[in-house]
Amino acid sequence: MRALLLHAIKGISLLSYNDDWKDSFLRYDKHINWDIYNLYNRSWVLLIPKLKRYDLIVILHSTNSNTSHFPSLLKKALLYRRSKLLIFIGNEYKLIPQKLKLIEDIDADYIASQLPQDIADWLYAEAKGIKLSVPHALNPFVFKPILPQKDRLTDIGERSYEYPWYLGDLYRNRLIQNIKNYFSGLTLDISSDRNKRFSRKAWAEFLNKCKGTVSTEAGTSFLERDDRTRLAVNKYLIKNKGASFNDVYNRFFENYKNPVSGKTISSRHFDAIGTKTCQIMLSGRFCDILKPDIHYISINRDFSNLESVYERFIDIEYRKKMTDLTYEFAMDSHTHLHRISSLFNKISLI
Repeated sequence: MRALLLHAIKGISLLSYNDDWKDSFLRYDKHINWDIYNLYNRSWVLLIPKLKRYDLIVILHSTNSNTSHFPSLLKKALLYRRSKLLIFIGNEYKLIPQKLKLIEDIDADYIASQLPQDIADWLYAEAKGIKLSVPHALNPFVFKPILPQKDRLTDIGERSYEYPWYLGDLYRNRLIQNIKNYFSGLTLDISSDRNKRFSRKAWAEFLNKCKGTVSTEAGTSFLERDDRTRLAVNKYLIKNKGASFNDVYNRFFENYKNPVSGKTISSRHFDAIGTKTCQIMLSGRFCDILKPDIHYISINRDFSNLESVYERFIDIEYRKKMTDLTYEFAMDSHTHLHRISSLFNKISLI
């Protein structure tokens, strides 16, 4: 089988999953001969006369996450392919109209979403392609346990950034602040400074120095097909320079009718699982994969159980049992190779 893999990474990616998916596809099956092209490199023009040779074309998240990296000539050429085409959609909380247009322009056969199946079906209802829920997974070749818990000097380590206000997220920043306040007696290394983000290798090393980390589900609780609220919030902030997050939330989200949740599991959750770093997180759906107080220590959304969370986290045996169980759970059925194998089985059955 001859297959084509398209991605778009400029320099070193600070989103480890971009490399994880790419590496995992290339590692998946020795019977598949992969050609790989980076759309940041002009060499993609060499693809045009060869597109009809492929049995499958896979387009990864990095080509469309924050902007489209698809040249018009390549879009047109893909319409003359003979193979099936699968596209992964990145950052499914913004630029949805542009992503729907890209799906249409390349006549995608399969749409791989990070969202749960019911939410993916809703978001891409107008697209012709078959919708498949393909959440992130563990890359055990990079994110693996090296240091035992007893040798880790940082109690809780975390790297993130403040969510843009157009997501209407009340909880991410509040969670971090509550952890900083309540766990202040422990050794913390928590930062939302974008300049302190890590490469994939450095992120794996950092997690291996931490007994625990703190996180929430990724994405938005106010998913939209038309980006109307995101655009309205951005316009409002341009006109109202001194506005606060509370101003934005009260104006656009407080009385939002019938919101659709686009919250989902993130690659960073699996990164922590792979390094056996205990996760403290707000309870959520997590694509129906992770269960509260089985795979992670769950915090109530009103932060009323912080004392219980603290006591469980500092219990070494409790923490070790949880991280060991969660690691085995992921290794058994939630690695990238599991995802890709399931994906190919679904494609072959449809």
